[in-house]
Amino acid sequence: MAARVNKKDAMQARVYQILFVTEESEIEQKVTSMLQGTQDCSFSVRKMALSPHITTHLSFCKWDAVLWDLSNSAEQDLDTLKNVCRGSNSFPVIGLVAEGQNQLGRMAMKLGAVDSLPTNVLRRELLVRALRYAIERNRANVAAGNPANAGRVVRDELGCAIRINCEQQEREET
Repeated sequence: MAARVNKKDAMQARVYQILFVTEESEIEQKVTSMLQGTQDCSFSVRKMALSPHITTHLSFCKWDAVLWDLSNSAEQDLDTLKNVCRGSNSFPVIGLVAEGQNQLGRMAMKLGAVDSLPTNVLRRELLVRALRYAIERNRANVAAGNPANAGRVVRDELGCAIRINCEQQEREET
């Protein structure tokens, strides 16, 4: 008889791989400290400065999500973000914007980012929830894109069942 796995233990065993694209050490320290010591899951955060080689690096590594600091973004940075979001990568991108940059956050979401979070009011709970939701939704979308998964039920780390349907995805609490 198989041992029953506690949902909380299963979540703690999962380590999410996060790439943080930023040039700002202050924001890096804030976000990194928020993601350390979370009780219900673990995050391994690696920082990378924005460079012309970022798309190559992203395609060779396995990331669960990418946090993208947009606070000092120029127009060419948004082009890079667009290429990353619309590429064949299977990870969600979450944009971080400074106070007063809500328009930039909306633009990032139009380019393919799944969320935009203001760094001036960012709290640990919000950041963790946004990352986990983006990762699990992306996981369901990847599964839904595979016709072999039609009709299957996939369990996420939260214990929710995601019924795979090629037309629409249904999420139900179990």
